[in-house]
Amino acid sequence: MTSIITNRPPLISYPTHILTLQDVIVDSPVFRSNVQHLEDQVDLFEKWLEGFIRVLKSYIDALTKVNTQTSHLFKQLDSNKMNLASIGKLK
Repeated sequence: MTSIITNRPPLISYPTHILTLQDVIVDSPVFRSNVQHLEDQVDLFEKWLEGFIRVLKSYIDALTKVNTQTSHLFKQLDSNKMNLASIGKLK
């Protein structure tokens, strides 16, 4: 089984330090760095999500447009079929 190697950063990474209650209470540099790391991860996820939503909206718009065009085409084909059938009855 082969794996695909990409250069994209992971969406979620884990902090390198385990926080203790003491770190939180004294507002230690470890706590600050973990908070900063979490903020960075949330920002990356938010940017990814916004991009995903933008692409999804354009995909839905494209599908709607194709559906409308296909419906219109079938209506034209159906009316042409009826016109040909009526011409055949006149002869």
